[in-house]
Amino acid sequence: MRARAADRIGSVYEIIFIDADKKNYLHYFDLAMGNDNEGRRVLLAPDGVISADNTLSALVYDESENQHGVVHQFNQHVKNDIGVEQVVLTMPEGVTMISSCCNN
Repeated sequence: MRARAADRIGSVYEIIFIDADKKNYLHYFDLAMGNDNEGRRVLLAPDGVISADNTLSALVYDESENQHGVVHQFNQHVKNDIGVEQVVLTMPEGVTMISSCCNN
């Protein structure tokens, strides 16, 4: 993902699906949105959607488990980002659909 973001003439993506190691969800989101502070380009198309899987899993982990904290941090980061809109689908462990909005 980093290499694609570093490629200045590469494609943008209509859908980016995040379902990897939970500790890097926030990093993947920032890469997709061009917020990684390393001068990489935005990977998400202007009308594209990021789909982040297992975003309600913070509710099933004990607060003492690392997974709980990183998923909660990701959810809070997305919630507080004024440049995106999001909705959480309450399927078993949750899927958050994220899109850019007019505040960018």
